[in-house]
Amino acid sequence: MYDVVLPGVPTDLIQCPLCRQRPLPRARYGTNEPRRWQKLLEERNPETINAYLVEDRSRFQHGDYNGGPCPVRILPGPSLIRIAGVDARTQAEELMRILGLA
Repeated sequence: MYDVVLPGVPTDLIQCPLCRQRPLPRARYGTNEPRRWQKLLEERNPETINAYLVEDRSRFQHGDYNGGPCPVRILPGPSLIRIAGVDARTQAEELMRILGLA
């Protein structure tokens, strides 16, 4: 029997540009995850966004940055694919506004 690897987002593409964390080794992301996350941001529904964030915490958790919690710790893994620190901060601020946390 052959091992079958289902297509998905390579987890080595997901890394926080600030705290440098990557998804947990057992994490699996489908190829549609970045598009799914973008759609959630476009719809701006706090309940569905929050449900997704809770789900993503089992796959990705931010680490420390400069001796404290990562400033973009609210962002899920799929939002961090090849993203710069400035972009991550901007997205985190927007997400906080959507969720009413800013």
